[in-house]
Amino acid sequence: MRIREVREWENVRDVPNSSDEIIGIIDIRGKIVPILDLKQKFGFGTNEIDDDKAVIILKSEDSRLGFVVDS
Repeated sequence: MRIREVREWENVRDVPNSSDEIIGIIDIRGKIVPILDLKQKFGFGTNEIDDDKAVIILKSEDSRLGFVVDS
């Protein structure tokens, strides 16, 4: 995977019946990108989503995935 871009936090759309670590999805230039909370995934609690957060977008071949990080 390669880092595609780092974006400021923006509101994400909820995904019904998704796992706890999936915060939601965003649309980036016509591509739907799921946003994950790795703290939740690995059992370190949850990220408090505020303006101090950013999203790292990774690209692998034809798919993209976003991770919440502290800015």
